[in-house]
Amino acid sequence: MTPSAAAARKFVVSYPPFETTIGHYVIRPVWWGRVPPQAWSVGDHVHATLVELSSVSEGRGVVEIQGRRHDLRSGNRIVVFPGEFHRLSSLPGGTMGLHFLLCYVELRNAALNEVEETERGEIHRLMHAFLNCHDRVRPDRGGHELGRLFAAIQGQLETRPPGWREACRALLRLLVLGTARLFADPDGRSGLPLARAAWRRIEPAGARESAAELMDRVSDHIAKHLQDQPKVAEVARALGVSLRTLQRLIESEGTTFRGLLSRTQIFAAKYLLVSTDLPVKDIATRAGYEDASHFSAIFRRQFGLVPNAYRALRSGE
Repeated sequence: MTPSAAAARKFVVSYPPFETTIGHYVIRPVWWGRVPPQAWSVGDHVHATLVELSSVSEGRGVVEIQGRRHDLRSGNRIVVFPGEFHRLSSLPGGTMGLHFLLCYVELRNAALNEVEETERGEIHRLMHAFLNCHDRVRPDRGGHELGRLFAAIQGQLETRPPGWREACRALLRLLVLGTARLFADPDGRSGLPLARAAWRRIEPAGARESAAELMDRVSDHIAKHLQDQPKVAEVARALGVSLRTLQRLIESEGTTFRGLLSRTQIFAAKYLLVSTDLPVKDIATRAGYEDASHFSAIFRRQFGLVPNAYRALRSGE
C-alpha cells in the first residue's frame, strides 16, 4: 500500500532486510510506511504475495476489501491478505493518519509436521488461526498498544541507533503476535485465541454457522468455480443450505447473486492481470467470461481501459 497523495509518498520507508520468527513462521518485512494525518486516498490495488497490517493513528476513514466496506477510526487495526483487492481513504473533508507494514509470512518447510503441545505449538496454532481469520478490521482492545508498537518500530527505522535491528526484530514479534491475538480471538472468549474456523473443530456438532462464515464460504466457492459460471441454486446445493437462505444472505450484503458473481469475476481478472503474464483470452476464460471480447468490453466499461492497457499501467507503477 503506497498512498497516492504525493505529500504522503515521502513517508514510505524502505530499509535493509531483517526478519523474525514466530513459532514455525518467518516474518519478513518488505515495507514500513507512515502517513501523517491528512486528506488522502489509495485506489484499488492488490498484493499478490504480501500480508498488509495497518494501524489508524488518528482521524477517521474507510477501507474497502474485496468489495466490503469498513469504517475506520483511531485505534482500528486492519489486515489484508495476499490477493485481496482493497482501497483506503480518509473521510471527505477529514484527515486520517496511518502506520502500515507489508511483509512475507512464510511457514518453514521443516516445521510442517511439528505442531506439538508446547509453547511453539501453541504459537503455531495462534498464527494459523490468525492467517485463516474472517475479520479484516478490529478495534485494538489494548487502546493504542499496537499503534505504539508501530510507532516504536518506525522510530528505530528512521533513527537507526546502535542495536536497531535487534530492537526491530523484538518489536516486530510483539506487533505480529498482538495483531494475531486481536484478529484470531474476535470475542475474547479463549485463553489461547482461536479463529472462528478453528472453533468449528471443537464446537459441538450442529453448532450454528455465522452469517459471516457462510458468506466467506459462498465467496470462496464462487471464486473456485468461476470457469463453470455457477448458478445460485448450484452454490446453495454445494454448500448444503437452502436456496432461500442463500438469497437472503446475499441480499443482506446489499447485492444480488449476479452482482456477487460479477464482482468476483472482475476481482479475479484484475488479480491475474497484475500478477501473471497470461494472455487476456486465458484470463477471460479463468474468470468465467464468455470470451475475450466480452471480458474486454465489461472491463473497459467499468475502468475506462482495456485489460492490456490496465496491465501496462499497473506494471509501470
